[in-house]
Amino acid sequence: MPELIKKGNLGDISFSKVFYSISARGITGVLTLRNLTDNLIHKQIYFLGGDSAFVRYGPVKESLGQILLIAGKLSEEALDEALEENAVSGKKIGEVLRERGLIDEKELNRWLERQVELKLVSCFSIAEGVFEFEEVPVSKFGFEVSMFKIVPERILYQGVKTYYDLGRLERELEYLKEKWVKLNSDYQLSNDRFGFNAEEKRFIEEIIKGGAFGQIIAKSNLSLVDTLKSVYILQVAGVMEVEERKRLREFEEPP
Repeated sequence: MPELIKKGNLGDISFSKVFYSISARGITGVLTLRNLTDNLIHKQIYFLGGDSAFVRYGPVKESLGQILLIAGKLSEEALDEALEENAVSGKKIGEVLRERGLIDEKELNRWLERQVELKLVSCFSIAEGVFEFEEVPVSKFGFEVSMFKIVPERILYQGVKTYYDLGRLERELEYLKEKWVKLNSDYQLSNDRFGFNAEEKRFIEEIIKGGAFGQIIAKSNLSLVDTLKSVYILQVAGVMEVEERKRLREFEEPP
C-alpha cells in the first residue's frame, strides 16, 4: 500500500499518487488543491472511508446540467429553464430537474456519481499547484456535502489513461530503467478493479513473472505510451516490487 501523502506541490508529487495514497487507505478527510499563483482553491475533495467522495468547485463543463446536456439527456432549452428556476429558488439543479419530471431519483443519483467520477478524473490533468490533506471525522462535513460511491482503482486508471502523456510517464518512471520489477501478491489479475482491457492484461502477465524493466517493456504489444501507463498505474497502486540489479538472481528461474 502506498505511503500516505498529506502536503506538497503537485509539480513534485503527481495527483495520482496523492489521490490513491488517501483513498487506498480508507481515510476520511478533505484534500484541498490550490493554484500556485494566487493560492485560490482549485478543487476540494471530501473522502469517506476510501470508497465514497464528493468534489467541490470546478469549471462549468463539470456541472451536472452540462454533463447531462453533453450526454444528450437534456436539451439546451430544458437546461436554461431549469437554471432560471435554480437561480430564483436556490434549489439544486438536480432537484429542479427531478421536480420537473426530466429525471427520476435513481437516474439522478447515477448521474451525480458520474459527476464525481468526472471531477476526480479531471484532477489528474493538474500538474501545478499545492495540496494539503486534513484528516477530519465525517461529522465535520457530513451535513455540508453528499457523498457518492467511487472505485479508487478505476479512477486512477481513467485519470492516467486520459491525461498522462509519454513525456510525463517517462519522467515518472525514469528510475526504473536499471531495475528489475515484478508484481507482489497483493494484486490478482483475476480480481482486477482497475479496468484493464484484455491486451493490457496480457502485458501485465509479463510483469507478474518479473524481469528487467527494459526487457518487460520490449515484450509489450501495446504502444509505448499505453505500456508505460499500465506500469505507472500499478506502481502508484503500490503493487509493484522494484529491485536493484545486484539482486537480479532472485528474479531468475532456477536452472
